[in-house]
Amino acid sequence: MVEKLLGFAIKQIVEHPDKVSILVRDQDGKLAVTITVDEVDVARVIGRDGAVLRALRSVARAVSAQELADFHVVDAGA
Repeated sequence: MVEKLLGFAIKQIVEHPDKVSILVRDQDGKLAVTITVDEVDVARVIGRDGAVLRALRSVARAVSAQELADFHVVDAGA
């Protein structure tokens, strides 16, 4: 559920939605989320002063019954 919701939201704001990948895994009872996007979209996903990333984190926390452990944005070209 978290993966689908984050994927939908992120694909709406990036230039290359086909390169969006979301990995959600359990890490010691907490969610660890890794978002992979095209290198030109990294700044869009993070947002000014991290505002977009904080909003995505809040959405994930609200939808999930688990606390978030980690939230990473990764450049697909890296």
